Amino acid sequence: MQRPHGIRQGQMTINVPGVIRTLGESLYADPHVAIRELLQNAHDTCLVRQADDPNAPLPEIHVRYDPFGRSLTIEDNGVGMNETEVEQFLSVIGASNTDAVRSRLEAIGERSLAERLIGRFGLGMLAAFIIGERIEFVTRSFRSEGEAAVWWECSGEQSYRMGQTTRPNAGTTVTVAIKPSQVHLLREDELSRLIRLFADLLSVPIYLDPSPRPVNVMQAPWHSGASESEYIRYLNELYPSESVLAVIPLNVEEDDGAFKLGGVLFIPKQPYLNVREHGDLIIYVRRMFVCRGERSLLPEWAKFVKGVVESPNLRETTSREALRRDEYFERVQRTLGQVILNYLEQLALNDQRLFREIVTQHNRVIKSWALISDELFARIKDIVLFETDAGRMNLPRYFEQSQLSRSGINNDDAHQRLLFYFTTPGGIGQHAVLFAAKGLRVIDAQYFPDEPFLRRYAELTPNIGLRRLDVGGDFIFEAMPNKDQRWLELEERYAEMGVQAQVSQYLPESIPAVLIFSENSETSEQVDTLLADPNLSPSIKQLLQAMLDERKAQRKHTGSKGMLYLNARNAVINQVAQLNHYADPQMRDVLIFLYNNALMLSAQGAQRIVKPEHAKQIFDANNRVASALMNAITGTTNAVDLPPTTVAPYAVLINTLGNNQVNQELRYVLESAPFFLRIVGIDAAISLTEHSLQSLQQAACIVIDASEPAQASLLALGAVWAIAPHVPIIALRSAETEPLAIPAIDAVYDLGVRDEALRRALQELNMAQSERRLTAADFLRYEFVSERLAQALAEQFRSIDQLLRADPAEVSNLLGVRLAPLGLIEELQRALEEDRGH
Repeated sequence: MQRPHGIRQGQMTINVPGVIRTLGESLYADPHVAIRELLQNAHDTCLVRQADDPNAPLPEIHVRYDPFGRSLTIEDNGVGMNETEVEQFLSVIGASNTDAVRSRLEAIGERSLAERLIGRFGLGMLAAFIIGERIEFVTRSFRSEGEAAVWWECSGEQSYRMGQTTRPNAGTTVTVAIKPSQVHLLREDELSRLIRLFADLLSVPIYLDPSPRPVNVMQAPWHSGASESEYIRYLNELYPSESVLAVIPLNVEEDDGAFKLGGVLFIPKQPYLNVREHGDLIIYVRRMFVCRGERSLLPEWAKFVKGVVESPNLRETTSREALRRDEYFERVQRTLGQVILNYLEQLALNDQRLFREIVTQHNRVIKSWALISDELFARIKDIVLFETDAGRMNLPRYFEQSQLSRSGINNDDAHQRLLFYFTTPGGIGQHAVLFAAKGLRVIDAQYFPDEPFLRRYAELTPNIGLRRLDVGGDFIFEAMPNKDQRWLELEERYAEMGVQAQVSQYLPESIPAVLIFSENSETSEQVDTLLADPNLSPSIKQLLQAMLDERKAQRKHTGSKGMLYLNARNAVINQVAQLNHYADPQMRDVLIFLYNNALMLSAQGAQRIVKPEHAKQIFDANNRVASALMNAITGTTNAVDLPPTTVAPYAVLINTLGNNQVNQELRYVLESAPFFLRIVGIDAAISLTEHSLQSLQQAACIVIDASEPAQASLLALGAVWAIAPHVPIIALRSAETEPLAIPAIDAVYDLGVRDEALRRALQELNMAQSERRLTAADFLRYEFVSERLAQALAEQFRSIDQLLRADPAEVSNLLGVRLAPLGLIEELQRALEEDRGH
């Protein structure tokens, strides 16, 4: 081939009809951003004039619209442009003067003004062609007094038209001829919404003519040192479906003002614990809205936080609809993490109540992310909470309360503190009885991520030993290697029934049998659901899968009916083995009864019904039933000697209408002189299994408002009456209502005066007492006291003095550490003492 000659250089051109319009439509995904870009341009030119013109008027932007003429006009009184500037910056796509102006302002000490300039790419005009067929500019520079204004027009083609016109004042007027498909924008409510969305924080007032008031607020709470209540009002407007639990204002300034971070984060209330929170943020850059639902800027572990972030250091993508992932993004992310961690640390020291509520509602997600973030783990490892047999507490508190940890049970290292936990299903209610008999404080680590968290804690914390004390192990159930024939026969009888049973020795002796399952179906379903969630972090999924695999391996060692541990120290079990009357059908009933008794307290959901403080009472009562059945078989006397149960007088109040005013009226009569009855309220939605058979049988009376009884309430009443038919029922009703179909004291009231009718009925039953007794109301005035605890205290103590004289540890043991943790009883005694002093 001949060598080329006559070479010359040329420039590529584009010959595409409507190229400008095509570029705009390709660059921006949302047509509404056209409003943002036009407002941003007007905002920047106003700020530049404030810096350059000492005689500049107060900046303002006016928006006008004409739906019939299909036009939108945005006018400012900013710096304006002369003819040369129009050709240089308006007529050249990608040319922007903003960066040069920003540098000049910083050089003359106007950093605060410079960082509020928004423009960067010189592409804002393209956005106008998403919504417009044609754009017209009329602009006059404040430096060109006496000169004509510049007129410029473009229809989205490669060519434009430019000429001279008149304009009375410096500034720019942009008029967009709106496409028919976008005419819906030309409404007051829509334009107002878009101004608030994109430009609410811009410092220049924006008027939607003819209104005399600006649409944008111009100031966010972090711009003016707002109070917490002002922050909450602001967040409620932005997140109407969220309830704010805690507020974390952002006001960071570093490197002599070169790095700034403002905004507000908040921790929302959650209706349940989960690990699928996303950490959504609203992003502003130089006060201009960029995006909502940003999920990457917060550290990965901080997904329980939401809020608003504003920083001039963040960089947007070219379309300004998202953030660029660069070094500034990473610095803001690190700073947000530090702010959140510092807040949680200070809260743990200064506001335990709020901190406990945050950790309670977000406990699982905080601990989950801490497993993959060393920094987060180091900050929160001693402040997150765990379920224990003594209530929720952090690990340092656990060590304080654990008797064996204090005494140094580890013979290999006397200085090592030990963490005892279990993962077998059963809940703290059943297990607390078993572990307490060994003198242990024990952690319930059934649910993710507690067990891997405890393992990591032991790995990273000096002098910590970890002891997994699953109930199926020999620590709780002492093996009996040389079993008598009677024990082997008992195990065989259960095997014939399809139940895997093992006789062993354990404490307390009052428990005849314990049923242990290797896996909680609820936990497995939860893990399977999370693993199938496409939005869940792969790191969290990896931890979940490891836990699931381990639990499946454990499941192979027990049958579907679980392992039934029979207590060789229990009098009932000994009596069963000694009688050896397995051929008797009633003895089979005893074996079934013992299995069902253990099943009731096992992992299959029963822990939600039976509270830990009632566990021993239930075992004692069932022991008596089993013993009585065997006495009927043999004709012998009762071999089980158990203490009687006493219950103080109280009234059962059945809530039929859910009417708090009615309930308060009735409670006042029942709890006041001369009756002084304690109240047990039965809501129709609450299972009667929460109230023991013996308690219902010893109630003084049952009260129901029968004027408009709900069906569920009548069923509850019928169930109570069937359990305790000898307990008198007081049925309050209006004269127009039919009486109940079951025997009751028919207390008819007039004009809604229920309290007087109830008082007469109680007097008819001779319920008056000579002295005032404590009632639940005496304790419910303290917000940290639950209704169950208040009722238990009222039943056990006749006066405040008696409670104050009692040792708090004994009170905790009496009522059950789950219901009445030691620290809570101590706090209650202090509060009672202070109130008595006043």
